[in-house]
Amino acid sequence: MPEISKHALTLILLGLDPDGGIAEGIGGITRLQKYLFLLEKEEHVLPSGQGFEFKAYKAGPYSSKLYDDLEFLENLGFIKSEITATATDAEVAEIEDLSFDDLMGDGADKDETDGVLFDGFGASDAYHEHRFILTQRGRIKV
Repeated sequence: MPEISKHALTLILLGLDPDGGIAEGIGGITRLQKYLFLLEKEEHVLPSGQGFEFKAYKAGPYSSKLYDDLEFLENLGFIKSEITATATDAEVAEIEDLSFDDLMGDGADKDETDGVLFDGFGASDAYHEHRFILTQRGRIKV
């Protein structure tokens, strides 16, 4: 069976366009997590090495490795992320009630079942939706 790295799989997924050509990216880290999880579980597309190692989390499957991979791909100039949605008034009010320590934290939450810490966006940007898009360099790579 051919092998594919997590980075290559993420790039290909970001570049997929059902109508042909290169896609306009994927909106939302949660959506991206779910797509990669479904590729693994339903289509048996497994990245080489350790893979993403998904865990059950608040909004579905979660892998902290994806955050690292996205940052790596962005640092290499293959992708860029842009904020496409910001906090609603209710979310802003919730953020205003947080302490300084809450806002500066790493966003880690403790899972109730096994005590594992999950990292992610910190509280200060927890309500931002990011869109991940291939750059010209990323398009060439795909």
